[in-house]
Amino acid sequence: MGRVLLSIVIVLVIVIYSGCDEGERTVLTSSEKELLDSLYSKRVPYVRKEADSICDATYQMMFDRAADSIKQVYIEEIREIIERG
Repeated sequence: MGRVLLSIVIVLVIVIYSGCDEGERTVLTSSEKELLDSLYSKRVPYVRKEADSICDATYQMMFDRAADSIKQVYIEEIREIIERG
C-alpha cells in the first residue's frame, strides 16, 4: 500500500510540475514599442473619423427623441394641472 501511495504522489508531482508554464511576458521590447506606436499613430485618425461620422449620423435622431421626450413630460404635467384645477 505504501509503494502504491508513493507512486501516486510521484505521478501527481510530475503532472503538476509539468503543467506549470512560465509566466507570460508583459514587457515590450523597444522594437515592439516602436511598432505599436506606429500602428497606433496610423490607425487613430481613421478611428476618430469613423467615430465622428457615427456621432454625426445619430445626433439628429437622438436630439429629436430627447426633444419629443421632454415635450411629452411637459404635456403630461399640463394635463395633470388641468385635471386638478
